[in-house]
Amino acid sequence: MNSQKIIEQIRKLFNREAGSKPEVDELNLWYQSLNEQTAIPENLSEIKSDSWNIILEKTHPIDRHLKKNKHPFLKDWLWKAAIFLGICFTSYGLLSTFSEEETPVKLAAGVYTNDIGKVSTFFLPDGSEIWMSTGSELEYAEDFSRNRKVKLTGEAFFKVKRNPDFPFQITTGAFFHGSFRHFF
Repeated sequence: MNSQKIIEQIRKLFNREAGSKPEVDELNLWYQSLNEQTAIPENLSEIKSDSWNIILEKTHPIDRHLKKNKHPFLKDWLWKAAIFLGICFTSYGLLSTFSEEETPVKLAAGVYTNDIGKVSTFFLPDGSEIWMSTGSELEYAEDFSRNRKVKLTGEAFFKVKRNPDFPFQITTGAFFHGSFRHFF
């Protein structure tokens, strides 16, 4: 019986069309011969296992010649240490870049001018600390240790080192601000 004839007979059965007795018998014979031809192999589980292994090899090829890592813990530890050090160095760099504090500058004799938009802190040669406001300027003499006179243009806060022998004197424009012997 050819495949075209079989398909036509099956379609007739599904459509509930009556077929002749010899046609139905022929279809039944064909169906029974299918069961006889397809005998179940005895080693079915072995065939399934072999088929599954073939599929796995094609989807996940295994290179059996690769050496296994003898020290996987060491490799993981090195990665973790590298990441930790990277975070530490990045944090240090960011903190030092964005740090608000400036290291005070110890000046030699002369003039110190502060940039606009910046408040600076520095030390005079006698150890007095000065915080200058934006756009301010401070002049002092070369012999500052004996002559503690400064000229200020702008605004500043002074934390003066005490020296009774040489008083601290500030001149601002036309005004002279006497002797300072204490913190103010």
